[in-house]
Amino acid sequence: PYGAVDQERQSLDVWLPDTGRPAPAVIEFHGGGWQRGGKGDLDAYGGLPRELIRRGYAFVSAGYRLTPRAVFPAQTEDAMKAIRLVRGRAREWNIDASRIALMGASAGAHLALWAGFQEQPERVRCILDFWGLTDFRVISPRLPRGDALTAFFATSPGQYEQPGPELLDAMRRASPIEYVSKSSPPVFIVHVGPADLTGAGDPRISGPNTNVHSAKFGLLLRDRLRQAGVEHQIHIAPDVHERWGGYHALALRFLERYLGRP
Repeated sequence: PYGAVDQERQSLDVWLPDTGRPAPAVIEFHGGGWQRGGKGDLDAYGGLPRELIRRGYAFVSAGYRLTPRAVFPAQTEDAMKAIRLVRGRAREWNIDASRIALMGASAGAHLALWAGFQEQPERVRCILDFWGLTDFRVISPRLPRGDALTAFFATSPGQYEQPGPELLDAMRRASPIEYVSKSSPPVFIVHVGPADLTGAGDPRISGPNTNVHSAKFGLLLRDRLRQAGVEHQIHIAPDVHERWGGYHALALRFLERYLGRP
């Protein structure tokens, strides 16, 4: 456990390699629209967690408080607390605190990005973003799965579409894209979408075709990372689960580049 409010949700599952040298670690935040889901699924991401453990990485899967019982900023606070606990236990767990990566899919990717872009001491080596939402201000909650957005801020569709100053500020503060800077860690971005996309304004992924997993969010993040001069990779295709040998194969190479081999 890392929190006192909801110890069932505010807890980590940890897999530690049996090794002499401190191991690099990957901290994962599960998906589920901040409404459902749970930690510890080693078969997620095409079995990427199992492969990380097999290769000798320390793997940490973090739970966090869910809506509607807890709303923003509870989830982002929990993500930061989870990272702090791992750093605080690094010596005990034989983890190299200077080699930590974050990853997640959907809502979990949002939390990985949000936490990874914060200031020290929570800075991490790199982030794996699998179809994460990066800006709450460019999507309507009336689109498919939009109820996750209104639940996250405890608001209504009408209020979300025409937010007052307080809600608009919360949407800004919850958006990972707001925290990108020249010192942000490298980001690996994956989305399902047309392979020939050139920008976030493409009508196939914007306007009424925006959804909570839209490639629009990846392209918006790519543009911001470019502006800040932050290293990144972005992979968008309709068959990302199979193309290139599976996106998780590319993710492993990205991790090795920034964390090194265990």
